[in-house]
Amino acid sequence: MSEIFPDLQHWVDILMSYGGWWVYLMVAGAMFIEYVFPIFPGDVAIFAAGFLSGGPHVSLIIVLFSAYVGSAIGLSVVFLVGRKYGRRILKSEKIWFLNSKLLYRTEIWYKKYGKRILIFSKFLPGIRFALVFFAGIAEMPFKKAFIYISISCLIWNSM
Repeated sequence: MSEIFPDLQHWVDILMSYGGWWVYLMVAGAMFIEYVFPIFPGDVAIFAAGFLSGGPHVSLIIVLFSAYVGSAIGLSVVFLVGRKYGRRILKSEKIWFLNSKLLYRTEIWYKKYGKRILIFSKFLPGIRFALVFFAGIAEMPFKKAFIYISISCLIWNSM
């Protein structure tokens, strides 16, 4: 790898000389951004940090904890934005494919399957954001949603 990216090893060595704390911040930040900005590939940060945890400066346990914290905070923000502004966004008619009938069906769906939807949401890239956002719109209780989101994050990030 050093032949392909000669400067990469140099930069990794410099960063690692400061200790592994920057890796933990990077992972938590990347996982948070993945939900606030859904097209951001946050899972790549976990793979990179997992690779770096093979060295003496980075702990895999703390990497996984950082990923959980970043994911849980990001998903909570998305949930709360859905709760506070979701209906207003949907009623603005700027999103042409969403209507009141779909919103009603979504609320029924979350009342019936909300637990499963949120537990498996992390396993559905591309729509993770939307599933949590709609849970907020459907007014699922935050404590309940946070528990299911946490379970999802713990399972996904430990894989």
